[in-house]
Amino acid sequence: MKKIFFYSLLLLILAILAIPSVSADIIPEDSHYLNRCIKYVNLDSFPDVVLIGYTVGPMIKNYEAYQISNNKCLTKGYKFNTLDVYWTTKTKFDSMNIDDLNLVDLNLLTENIGCYGGYIMNSSPLIKEDIELSIAGFSGEKLVVYTSKRTSEYNNGDPKKTETFANPLLITNFIEQEKKLLTQIDSKLSERVRGKILLQVEQNGEGWYVNPDNQKRYYLGRPNDAFRIMKELGLGVSNKDFDSFGGYAPKRLSGKILLKVEDKGEAFYVNPDDLKMHYLGRPADAFNLMKSLGLGISNTNIRKIDIN
Repeated sequence: MKKIFFYSLLLLILAILAIPSVSADIIPEDSHYLNRCIKYVNLDSFPDVVLIGYTVGPMIKNYEAYQISNNKCLTKGYKFNTLDVYWTTKTKFDSMNIDDLNLVDLNLLTENIGCYGGYIMNSSPLIKEDIELSIAGFSGEKLVVYTSKRTSEYNNGDPKKTETFANPLLITNFIEQEKKLLTQIDSKLSERVRGKILLQVEQNGEGWYVNPDNQKRYYLGRPNDAFRIMKELGLGVSNKDFDSFGGYAPKRLSGKILLKVEDKGEAFYVNPDDLKMHYLGRPADAFNLMKSLGLGISNTNIRKIDIN
């Protein structure tokens, strides 16, 4: 009798524990699964740095941890677990016991990484996403990591999309270097090129946008960086006003970026030369358009225009 009671109780406990897992695997209404892989891809370039995946969750006593490997998808076990990434030096790591870590001895890098994807609404056609993270380097004593590449696949017939992103420290260093090379600001020159895209032809063709509001130039970097900057500096416009322009903006909007706030924030660049409004579209398209409309300028002249 006692054995029957014991086995019945055990089966009941197991059934209760299984309920969250079963219910969690039910596909939510009007949604589909997103397969996501997040990985670090240049750890070999930083042999003195060790990254540690640190997982906590409802089925974990205390924590679970592992040394993150180069070019391998991050894992966190049970889907409702939380994954944080810490870093330390190899010398310190070699003296640690990964099963008995003290977080005080580690440096937090990234919190709560959603490394699996999970379910998303059917309104989004995204079905697969590969995200590559890279170490940019150190800014003081802080380790800087950034998304260097994102590859997306869709279920609506759209082609696979690959986006690459520049090392933020290289961009910062380039801008700081250019700031040091500034000469006396030429207000007449700055006024003449306000709203234009300038191409630094004596360097590597780097692109700069001269904000017509403050006549300072903004470094465009790579396509995604340029697109982000243009969006940040954009001016919202209603559909009614936009339609009234008939493809050519009034002179007061010369050189500005117009955002159709009532239409998903679509961006248009107003060419100062003829006031024609050019649709910026995707980052790569926008970048190519801006390059084609760019004005070549010498290092001597561009360094007479202030930098934001």
